[in-house]
Amino acid sequence: MGSPDGDAADTAGAADASTRAALSPPERGAGRGAGASSVPSPAPPRRGAGLGTGGAALPGPPLSGGSGAPPPPAPSAARPSSSPSDVEEVDKDGNAAPPPKKRRVWPVGTEGIRVDLLYASSVTMAGANLAEWGKGEETYERAADRFNQQPAKPFHVDGKAVKDRFKLLKAKFEKKDAAVAKESGTVEEVTEMDALMADACSAVNDSRLRAAKAKGETTKKEDALLQAGADARRSALARRVRRREERDSGMAADGDGVEKREGGEDGGGTTRSPAGGRSRRRAEIEDEKEEELLEVVRSSAESSRKAEERRCSAEERRLDLEERKLPHEREAHLAEAGRQEAREATSRRAAADALAAAAADHEERARSLDLIAALLRRLDK
Repeated sequence: MGSPDGDAADTAGAADASTRAALSPPERGAGRGAGASSVPSPAPPRRGAGLGTGGAALPGPPLSGGSGAPPPPAPSAARPSSSPSDVEEVDKDGNAAPPPKKRRVWPVGTEGIRVDLLYASSVTMAGANLAEWGKGEETYERAADRFNQQPAKPFHVDGKAVKDRFKLLKAKFEKKDAAVAKESGTVEEVTEMDALMADACSAVNDSRLRAAKAKGETTKKEDALLQAGADARRSALARRVRRREERDSGMAADGDGVEKREGGEDGGGTTRSPAGGRSRRRAEIEDEKEEELLEVVRSSAESSRKAEERRCSAEERRLDLEERKLPHEREAHLAEAGRQEAREATSRRAAADALAAAAADHEERARSLDLIAALLRRLDK
């Protein structure tokens, strides 16, 4: 028999061991003895569990210490969900990025025609179509300022947008004008937009021609250069012919006297002087240089001819546009004269009506005065 103190110590030790077993995490090893108990678990069954005598396959991980309660699930840290609206976009420097720009939608139909007319008017009023070719950036900025000052503008623009839109309008007008010119016997109504674009396109083409003329002030120098090239070509051809003749005569002389036979037991060998090879190489190099020079002269002449053809074609198009614009201007002038005459006739009729009304009023006033005077005389009697 044990002492009471020993029994109490054994009881406390057993309680401490059971407490440590309950608090220990579950182990992966399955029980092999007959006393292994199966504990239901939501996890899928594992194969190979319970290999001992009387052992059963455990559907879940066994618990150490024989406890039947499943372990509590480990708390997982909930990740904060962030919506796209909560995320602030920043640039590479860490500053807040500006909001994305909305896509600009150009109006169509009647509103588009009105806005295009406003664009063309701003460009012509700023003088962008009259600026020197390639130097109209400041004028397009002024045109953009004029456009932005209009209360009926659909959106805010800058100089680049005005320039791009005006180029597009110019291309459309020239394409339409070329199509109308091909149609014979048809007369189309000239709108305000057509008249404005005709003037603007004519001014732009004139600026191009002025730039080409300024560039073509060196025509005499180019002609002199072409003449010098032609002279160089003739002299080069003459030198080539003369050099070829000299080379042929030198080769014939080398064939007659350059070969020398040296005496010896083997009968000797044949040796040639290297002067003939060097002269032929120099002649080939000179020929290559002359070919390159001739190619440069030919390309310069071809480019000058093409530039002259382009200038002539631009001048012809401008004159054709001016000729087609004259009838429209004459009709517009006659229509304006008719409207002016109608306004003058209306003003004359209005003045005559005013004079007649004044005369009638004067007569009415005179009759009223006569009646008042007659009434006063009757009262005096």
